[in-house]
Amino acid sequence: MSKRILVITGNGKGKTTSAIGLIIRSLGHKKKVSLFKFFKSQPSGEDKILKNLGVKIFKFKKAFFFKPSKIPKDLKIECQRLWREVEKESENKNLVILDEINLALSANIIKKEVFKKFLNTTKSNIVCTGRNAPLWLQKIADTVSEIKEKKHIYIKGIKAQEGIEF
Repeated sequence: MSKRILVITGNGKGKTTSAIGLIIRSLGHKKKVSLFKFFKSQPSGEDKILKNLGVKIFKFKKAFFFKPSKIPKDLKIECQRLWREVEKESENKNLVILDEINLALSANIIKKEVFKKFLNTTKSNIVCTGRNAPLWLQKIADTVSEIKEKKHIYIKGIKAQEGIEF
């Protein structure tokens, strides 16, 4: 079996949810899975269930919101810390989810050359989620899905709901 590189991108809701579906599918086949959450630190409903199912979850120690033109130094440090975890913990996994990594790649926080080397050396299936997947990543991926927003409740100023958005 050959490894796959999947990219789930776009401005619509459901990129992480789609990746979680792949985790469930893999677990159903008794595969080993790791989940890395870039830019996210808060516990979510899926974290609780996935931990009970034996999925190792790695995430930021604190959440970050930033403008790509002005990236805080501590955000870069946190990205690098989590990236070291990816490199260390991805071995011998059938599936590795890199949730929201597309933003770190498009903002050049994680360097293209470093990421490409990882993709070339890993034997794991890799799923990259998040907005703004770089074109170079889309070109080397086996599957690219774009989730397009048609309408979103956030536009009305309504806050995220437990069990739906997190």
